Amino acid sequence: MPVSELGRVQIPAAVSAWIDAIVLVFLGLLILWIVLKAIGFALRRSYNLTPVATAGSKDIRPDFLKVDRAAQRQLLERGREFDRTRPAVAKAVSAAGIGVMASGVVSLVSAAFLAFGRIQELDATWQSLSSRDRFVAIVESHPVGFAIALVMVVAASARFLMTLRKST
Repeated sequence: MPVSELGRVQIPAAVSAWIDAIVLVFLGLLILWIVLKAIGFALRRSYNLTPVATAGSKDIRPDFLKVDRAAQRQLLERGREFDRTRPAVAKAVSAAGIGVMASGVVSLVSAAFLAFGRIQELDATWQSLSSRDRFVAIVESHPVGFAIALVMVVAASARFLMTLRKST
């Protein structure tokens, strides 16, 4: 939904086109940032060693007691290769992170701009509602946000109860 269709505030067409384009760019950067984080997690996970508890043999001897020099050189070379490619990935991750932060700032500014335009209208309507009607209006206008907040409260309560159980 374009920004120009939100609320009753009239935004000039040129401004709304720029805002729409910027939001799309920042959404793309957010997706890129998430993908790069997943790739980084997979790379870190791929260098993990097999835990001792899952080994098939009961006669377990640590690998560091015998050194395979050829394998060591090969792994050192792989590490150097990884270090050479790392700056490009790090730059992309930092650029995506900056883009996400900028997207947040643009979203905050545009939300504040739209909210200030409707504040008198909403205040008059809000004063005429009862507490129950206000709560229902909040839940109906923001069902996803309410669901996320509810899940967070339930999870925090469950975590708190688990800590109480552990301490007794």
